[in-house]
Amino acid sequence: RGIAFMEATVRPLDLSDLPLDTRIIFPVIRTFPFGYLLIQAGNIFLNKLLPDMIIRKLAKEEVAAYKAPFPTIKSRKPVAKFPSEVPFSGKPAANHQTMVGYSEWLKVTQMPKLFLNFSPGVLINKGMAEWIEKSLPNLTTVDCGAGKHFVQEDAPDLIGQKIVAWMSTQLSSQSEPSSRRIDMYKTRLWEAHGLHVACPDLDLVSATESQPSHAIL
Repeated sequence: RGIAFMEATVRPLDLSDLPLDTRIIFPVIRTFPFGYLLIQAGNIFLNKLLPDMIIRKLAKEEVAAYKAPFPTIKSRKPVAKFPSEVPFSGKPAANHQTMVGYSEWLKVTQMPKLFLNFSPGVLINKGMAEWIEKSLPNLTTVDCGAGKHFVQEDAPDLIGQKIVAWMSTQLSSQSEPSSRRIDMYKTRLWEAHGLHVACPDLDLVSATESQPSHAIL
């Protein structure tokens, strides 16, 4: 087992941890009626915040895919609820305590961790990255270049390659032969997508080229 993460909340946050533009807008969209007007009625999350937190420009088809589940004011209610649930400066208290709990666990567990670091980031800026490297044991840090918050949109292939390389290193250090463990993980990936694996040593990348993109790790 292991944890690979990027742009994650690894410790309790304060609004001062955020970039200036995000720091300004977040308290506004957390309150009624502004959150309702901006998110549910104005769709600011998908029209403004999403593209602002990606370096490259999304294609029209990609934007349409993001917007498809939220065509109406009513359908955007969960999107409007989300900002008020993210704990900042101790509020909401229940979610803050959850974050405190797993942050303390991350600081003591020896479970292998992969930190994919993008710059300048949003949740993980330079200061937060330094804290992560200082505080979390058994950590591997990989600098992945430029990225804001939705880094999977800017570097999907790089992210996958770095995770695979890290997993291979972790598996090779285990007592069980790495080839056998890799075959086991390939089988689990296929089974997770409802596919029967008749040949577990089938090359994962080559095999999935004929499958829908969601079947590819």
